[in-house]
Amino acid sequence: MMKLQSILSVVCLLVAGSIVVSCSKEDPGLAAQKQLALDIEKIETYITDKGLANVTTTSSGLRYAITEAGTGNLPEVSDIVVLHYEGKLLDGSTFDSSFDRGVPFTYVFGVGQVIPGFDEGVSKISQEGAGIIMIPSYLAYGTSGSGSIGANEVLIFNIEVWSDNEILENDLSKIENYIDTKAITGVEETSSGLNYVITKAGTGDNVKEGDAVEIMYRGYLLDGTVFDETTNSSYNYTVGQTGLIEGWEEAVALLNTGAEGTFFIPSKLGYGRSGNQGIAPNEVLIFDIEVVSIN
Repeated sequence: MMKLQSILSVVCLLVAGSIVVSCSKEDPGLAAQKQLALDIEKIETYITDKGLANVTTTSSGLRYAITEAGTGNLPEVSDIVVLHYEGKLLDGSTFDSSFDRGVPFTYVFGVGQVIPGFDEGVSKISQEGAGIIMIPSYLAYGTSGSGSIGANEVLIFNIEVWSDNEILENDLSKIENYIDTKAITGVEETSSGLNYVITKAGTGDNVKEGDAVEIMYRGYLLDGTVFDETTNSSYNYTVGQTGLIEGWEEAVALLNTGAEGTFFIPSKLGYGRSGNQGIAPNEVLIFDIEVVSIN
């Protein structure tokens, strides 16, 4: 976070036995005011040139325009926000884009993880909404700049804030693409969005809450990275009493003794917006599960 310097440098000159203090630099506060005025002038020119309508100005000098009204809530401090963004300079050059990476940006709102202007702009856009925010340099990278962003640069962001429904839709699209690519057949989908295929039929009743089960499993990501698995011994637990992810419990309940299946778990049924120990936020999980026994 950029902080304006508050110390005025002085040059001390000794003249005829007396000390004369001379200000060799402009008062930082005055310089900051001039820079803000220059930034606002640039932003106003940008707004005019682009023909932007319904632009709102905040007390900080930030400008924003809502381009798509959302249907959800505005973020509150410590909320985990999921969004796509494109960051540009006034000359139109793009310095960063989650759209280009194809992966939404997830962060904790209002706790200093991003530049102040980004947080302020996001605070104006509700879930499933979109907007353009125009950030004066002091709310961005200030006099220092960062990487390809020079000193005193105004930043422009196009932002789309995602809801849980949009995250689920994106996850299901990823799952569908994976299933098609791997030519997996016989896949079914539950009302929650869990996709699964039973690869080996079992016997008896399905697993239910309170059952003590013995299980072998392998958990991996869409790129094939294995994040957990049983190897030399099975995993034993009581269903519904260990605080496991929702998608796992739903998957196990679809199996009976000796049954095996592959389960594709959307992130909302996994570790959601937070992620967990090497598993990124909004990550689809895949589990190959075998129920060895039910007691």
